[in-house]
Amino acid sequence: MVSGEYNLSMAASIKKLLSYLQERFGIAPNIFEEYSIYSDKNGFYSSTTEVKEFNKLKFEKKGIKSATDYPNLLKLSTSGVQFFGRYATKNSVNLDEADAKKFINGEIFNCSDDSTIFSDGPVIVSYRGHPLGLAIFRNGKLKSQIPREKRIAKLIE
Repeated sequence: MVSGEYNLSMAASIKKLLSYLQERFGIAPNIFEEYSIYSDKNGFYSSTTEVKEFNKLKFEKKGIKSATDYPNLLKLSTSGVQFFGRYATKNSVNLDEADAKKFINGEIFNCSDDSTIFSDGPVIVSYRGHPLGLAIFRNGKLKSQIPREKRIAKLIE
């Protein structure tokens, strides 16, 4: 259940998000029937539909921040990718261990998976089938979009 019918502009922005997710990543809109999506001036927030049971309580935010709507760009948050990235059918890549380490360290690197074809722009990055976050693909390279505060400087072996 997609929420956000507070006014027409919110409903329109949620429709824009769902359209983007389908076009860019192949995430079918029906996936979101199980979730509530809210929008405000800062972005989009996702939660289970049960959040509506708490409408009498005042919350600063309902759910996790899933995406930000910049003037010329919609960008999934790391949490949004980790939550919904498993449903992506295009513009996504499953990295090997060496590339996954580069990704979570915030590096720019060549993707070693030659079988994966995606277009320039955002790519959902996974390791062992688990979505990690977003990368930008340009000129044959992936640039990690993991925020600095979420990067892992050294992995425990």
